[in-house]
Amino acid sequence: VNEKEAWYLATSAASEWFDSKPGFAVGNMLHAIVLDDSELMRKTLSVEERFYRCFYKRQQNAIRSVWSEGREVYSYR
Repeated sequence: VNEKEAWYLATSAASEWFDSKPGFAVGNMLHAIVLDDSELMRKTLSVEERFYRCFYKRQQNAIRSVWSEGREVYSYR
């Protein structure tokens, strides 16, 4: 899976899986992973490039929070 395919799977395909409209449409439940990529930032990157780096150059404790159906189900604090 390349970064463009991963981006699609994490956004549009995920919306389809949860039987929602694409994007952050009104009425959609929130399903999200909150990542801290501050240790990976050395230059300005696009959102897609940051997403790619978070998954392929993982850092310890990068996942800060996980949300499902509008509820926080995991938090690292």
